[in-house]
Amino acid sequence: MKKNLPQSFLLFAAILFFGKTFSQQLDNPVAVFTDPVFPSIAVNPAVPVFATNDVSFLNQDTAVAVGNNGMVWRSIDGGLNWSVMAAFSGTNHNNSVIMKDNYICIAGDLGTVSFSSNKGVSWSNASAALPAINYHGVHFADTTFGASVGDNGDAVIYHWVGGLGWAHIPTALSSKLNAVAAYKTSLSVFQDGFALAAGDNGALATYAFGSWTSLPAPGTTNINGLYLFPDNVTVLAVGDSGLIMRSTNFGTSWSVINYGNNEALRDISPGISVNEFIAVGDSGLIYESTDGGFSFTRYTVGFNTTNLRGISAKTPRGAFGGSGNTLRIFTHDSTVVTGVNDSLFCSGDNFKVYIKLFGQYGSSNLVSLELSDASGSFTSPVVIGTKLNPQPVDSITGIIPANTAASLLYKIRISTADPFILSNVYASSFTVLPGPIAQTVQVNVTDLFVNNQAGCTYQWYYNTNPMSGETDTIVTTIGNGNYYVTITYSNGCSISTNVFNYTNTSIKNSVANTGVSVSPNPASNVLNVQVQKNLIGKNMFLYDISGKKVMEEKIRSLSNQFNTSEIEPGLYFLTIENRVTRVVINK
Repeated sequence: MKKNLPQSFLLFAAILFFGKTFSQQLDNPVAVFTDPVFPSIAVNPAVPVFATNDVSFLNQDTAVAVGNNGMVWRSIDGGLNWSVMAAFSGTNHNNSVIMKDNYICIAGDLGTVSFSSNKGVSWSNASAALPAINYHGVHFADTTFGASVGDNGDAVIYHWVGGLGWAHIPTALSSKLNAVAAYKTSLSVFQDGFALAAGDNGALATYAFGSWTSLPAPGTTNINGLYLFPDNVTVLAVGDSGLIMRSTNFGTSWSVINYGNNEALRDISPGISVNEFIAVGDSGLIYESTDGGFSFTRYTVGFNTTNLRGISAKTPRGAFGGSGNTLRIFTHDSTVVTGVNDSLFCSGDNFKVYIKLFGQYGSSNLVSLELSDASGSFTSPVVIGTKLNPQPVDSITGIIPANTAASLLYKIRISTADPFILSNVYASSFTVLPGPIAQTVQVNVTDLFVNNQAGCTYQWYYNTNPMSGETDTIVTTIGNGNYYVTITYSNGCSISTNVFNYTNTSIKNSVANTGVSVSPNPASNVLNVQVQKNLIGKNMFLYDISGKKVMEEKIRSLSNQFNTSEIEPGLYFLTIENRVTRVVINK
C-alpha cells in the first residue's frame, strides 16, 4: 500500500493503444510516472489514433469515449478492451458524451447530436440540431429530459413534444456554450426540466418552462465544465486560467475558489469517495477536492504535454481523455457491494454479501461488513461479518444479530482496514422481519421453561432430537442431557435458546433452591410435596392447562401427601404463593 498517497484517489491507470481496428487489449510494456504527491499512474507510451474529448462511465464496466474524426468507442469490461461503434465513421469531431441508464447522447461538430436509447445498438440524430452549429456540451437529467449546447448560444432540448423528442430552443447568448447541467423535479414524462448552460466569456443561461434566461456573467473567463449537485441548486464550474467557481443558487451568483493559473480546466467530475471532486485540464493538470468542492489541491501527473479534456470518476473505474491521442484508464482504491443473496431476513440469519475491491490494498486488509440501525443510519454501525484479505471479486458472510428490531430501512456497507475505505451503501430490499426474542432456559426442579411470547410456537429438543409433543413453554426432563427450545414466530422467523445441560446435580437440594419439590412426577394416585418451613400454612393449588382450579389444599408440614386418584390424566400446574411447578398426572 502506498501510505504516502491520498487514500481518496489512489489510482492505477493505463493508456490504451487503439490501432486501426479500434480494438486492442493493453499488451505493451508499461512505463510508470510517479509524482511525489499525486498517486502514480501506469501509462502505455504507444499513441492511439485520435484525440479523446470526453468519456462517460455508466458503471465500473460500461463506458463510452468520444473524440476527433468521429471517434465513438465503447468498453464493457471497465476499459480493458474497447470497440468502435459501427454507426460512427464520419470525420466530424465528437465533443461530449453522457450515459444515463440505456441512453447515450453525443454532442459534436456540424449539427451532431446523436442519440441512442438502447446503449448504442441503434442511433438517430436530433433533427432540431442545426447543421452549421458545433455542439460542445450535453447532459441528461433522466431519460425524459436533456439538453445540448454549442456555438453562438445555440441549444436543443430533449423533452415531451407530443412524444419524447428534440426541439430547437436557442439561448439569447452569442457566445459559444461549452457545458450544460440538467435536472427534473418530477418523474412524470410530461413535465419539463431545468438546465444551466455556460460558455465563453463567462456566458450563463438557465432553461425553464420552454425558454432560456440569460444570467449575469461572473467575469470574462471562459467556463468549460459544470457539475450540478443532487440538491439541484449547488454547482461547481471550471474554466480557463485554472478557474474553479461554486454557486449555491443554480448559477445566479458565484464564489471563486481558484483562479490565476496558466492552464485551462476543461471538465469536472465527482469522485467515488464522499465529498470528492476531480477537475482536469491542460498540461496534464488535475485538481482534487475532498471537502465537497470548497477547496482544491493542484497536481500534475507526469504527462505534462497532454491536455486533459474530459473525466469520468464517479465509478470504481474511470478515465481521463485528452489530446496527444490518448485515453487513460484509472482504478480507484474502492470497494463496492454488488448484491446480497436474499432480501428478507430474520434475527440470527446467515446471508452472503457479494463485493468487489478495486485498487491496491495492504497485506493485512480486514474487510468488515457493517449493518445500519433500523432507520438506515450508520452513526453507530454494527459489524456483522469480517474477511481478511478478500479477493478482488469475493463475498462476505454476515449474521443478523439476535433481537434485531424489525425494519424495512436497514442498509449495509463494507469497510476496508488497509487503507480505510467505505463502500457504497447498499439498501436494495434489505428487510429484517419481526421475530421472537432470544431467551435463556430456566429450571424449576425437574422442569425447564422459557417465558411465553405472543404469536410464537415452541419445540423442545433433547440431545439435538425433537421431543415429540413438547411444544409448550415448559418441559419436564426425561433424563440427564442437553435441552433447548426453538421459538418460531408466525412469519417463520425462529431462534433457538441456549443449550441447558441437565443433570441430577442441577437440582440437588431442590427444596433449598426453589422452596418446593414434587414427586413422583409424573404422578398417579399420590403426589408428594416437600416445602421449605416458611411455606407451612400456605395454600397449595392445582390448575389444569385451561386455568381451572382442580385442587386446593393447605400445606401442613415440610412433607405433604395429596390424593390425586380422582384427577383426570393430563398436564397441571401446582402453585404455592408465586412458585409454579409443572405436574403430569398419569393413570
